[in-house]
Amino acid sequence: FIHSKMKGGRVCLYAFGAFVIYTSLTLFTIDSDVFRDTHEMALIRGYASESHEIVTEDGYILSLFRIRKQSDKNSPPILLIHGYSGSSDNFLDNGDESIGYKLAEAGYDVWLQNNRGNRYSMAHKTLKITEKRYWNFTFAESGIFDTPSCVDYILSKVSYAKIMLLAHSQGAAQILAGMSVSPGKYDGKIKGVMFLSPATRIDHSDFYLAKLGSQIQFGEIVEWLGLNSFSRHSFFINQIMLSTLCNAFPTLFEGGIWFLADSEPFSSLNHEKLHVFMAHYPAGDSVKNLRHTIQQYNYGGLVKFTDGETIEHYDFSFIPKDIPFSIQIGEKDKVASVEDAKWLKNELIATGNVVKFFKTYESLGHVGLLLPGKHKSQVFSDLIIFANYLNEAQPIL
Repeated sequence: FIHSKMKGGRVCLYAFGAFVIYTSLTLFTIDSDVFRDTHEMALIRGYASESHEIVTEDGYILSLFRIRKQSDKNSPPILLIHGYSGSSDNFLDNGDESIGYKLAEAGYDVWLQNNRGNRYSMAHKTLKITEKRYWNFTFAESGIFDTPSCVDYILSKVSYAKIMLLAHSQGAAQILAGMSVSPGKYDGKIKGVMFLSPATRIDHSDFYLAKLGSQIQFGEIVEWLGLNSFSRHSFFINQIMLSTLCNAFPTLFEGGIWFLADSEPFSSLNHEKLHVFMAHYPAGDSVKNLRHTIQQYNYGGLVKFTDGETIEHYDFSFIPKDIPFSIQIGEKDKVASVEDAKWLKNELIATGNVVKFFKTYESLGHVGLLLPGKHKSQVFSDLIIFANYLNEAQPIL
């Protein structure tokens, strides 16, 4: 018996040693973007890259990045807005094939927003991140305060009267919530809005985190434990541990994405850049926003945050009617389904808004629309075509 236990112990020790050696050898193949921030990733590729700081109406201090070709001095501006617990990094994580660089190469002045509470936007004029009041926000506040502040700041720096918006995932819910509650902050300033995988209604979602959270009241449990923030970014966990393991065992992490977001990640993702994405995601968010996301799943449609007394949906009829929309969705998306994207299209049209472009992509999912393999790049080509369409008649001051 003792001999058998010792033999089993040696096998485990050898297996662990092989794991450590293999993982260590893969360190030489880690992409250096893992250790770069948004500004550095753009700068190293030769783009004109800037970092700006803005203060919102309610005191949050946000980081806003800008990239463009060195030769472009007066390009049409476009603002990129990340999804749940994301950051500006996510629009550059696909290396040279990233949508941020593709837009810059197409002649656009690319600005990248960071919502309150993520790794780049942790400051406030009066509140500290250790205070519960600091984390009293959801995607709604980002749509009501963060994006309008970024839009106003950008328009004060460029010679264009309007700006285009591109939002991924919950960034779309953020924009629609802001436009519904505070249409005056957007009216006359937006040339057009492009949605990638819009998580505005997740009624048909297979998003297991929302399903699990709904069943066990996960958000309330986390809040009861005294935690105000969720999925905070950590240099050690994200940029050292997760990126290293993902680089060594990409199939394992693709399986995780299959479980959470994409039903076909193995053939659609850019496998070489997945560990870069894991180094930068998640970037941090509030527990209250997690609860709001779960409420979307529970109550259906784009609902306002509630403490349980009343359930109220955002009214799209308040959205300014001169803004054309485009919607792009992957058929393998487990978070924002094609059915819910079609609902969004019909709901916008029914309330007097204009949807100029709607397209589904056969083998792409939620993460896949940000990290498509080279043979899946049609999604970015379509997006740029729509941006060019919007820009044809854009007035210059």
